[in-house]
Amino acid sequence: MAQKYISSRSAAGDPFDCRVHMEKNGSGEWEPASMLVRIGIGQKIISNINEGGGMAELEPFLKANRPDCWELIVERLRELAATVPAWFEEQRGVELCTLGIDVAITDAGDLHIFEINSLPFVDFNLGQVAMRRVAYYRWLADHHRGEHQ
Repeated sequence: MAQKYISSRSAAGDPFDCRVHMEKNGSGEWEPASMLVRIGIGQKIISNINEGGGMAELEPFLKANRPDCWELIVERLRELAATVPAWFEEQRGVELCTLGIDVAITDAGDLHIFEINSLPFVDFNLGQVAMRRVAYYRWLADHHRGEHQ
């Protein structure tokens, strides 16, 4: 099995992708905990943070690297965040509370999902994740109390 090569490069030529980190909130609904850009500084193909890559805030990065379509990209990423998590749960037949969606962004502003992680790395947005998980677990406890008694 092979995946089609998608060119997602910064103006400096470094590979990058956007990690859309989704968490369920205190209402049991999916919401973005963060949308961060991962940049493979000096790397050839992928943006690997563990091998010297970096992170950037989404909008300033897009304004600098996709100035003609950055607003449309942000809108499309929000649409993706609003639809993909529920679809992914349905496909897997399991209820989750966290997802990491890795998205390539072409020069034209097209989005391509590289992968979806059901247990994404949280070090870069630990505070946002922790607040949502506590609220979600409280919601779970309140809405499922007595089901297993």
